[in-house]
Amino acid sequence: MGNRLKRFVASIAVVGLVAALAGCETVPTEQEFYPQAGAPHTLTYKDAAGKEAVSFDLTGKWETQYYGDKEVVNIKQTGDRFQGYKTIGSRNKDAGALTIDGEVNGSWVNCQTYLSRSSRVLRTSKLSRNIDEFECGGDGPRKLKRVE
Repeated sequence: MGNRLKRFVASIAVVGLVAALAGCETVPTEQEFYPQAGAPHTLTYKDAAGKEAVSFDLTGKWETQYYGDKEVVNIKQTGDRFQGYKTIGSRNKDAGALTIDGEVNGSWVNCQTYLSRSSRVLRTSKLSRNIDEFECGGDGPRKLKRVE
């Protein structure tokens, strides 16, 4: 092999090594996880096609901060869809008002916050591995933590 060809092959090898090393930085640090029937915080339901499906269950009380004030949201879930209702009234909404809703998709939550009657903010976030924490849209993401 000629010297020019050797240098060309060597340069390709170096470029490949650099690309491989750079690619290592983009490897996800956390593996995906999925609900398993019978596991804690899961529910089994019939999907739109009538097939049995399993979803992480967010039903219960969740605590968050909203404009520096503590807020407790009571989440009710049917299938993979959920709605959260305020348990403490605020200057904008009474206790019992719908404050969040969304759906659970594997270990991801698509959640929107109702800021007012006409204003909503959507956010997609990953559930914590213990299914006790996620974020929802808002004037800054609202972190919800399971309390019950």
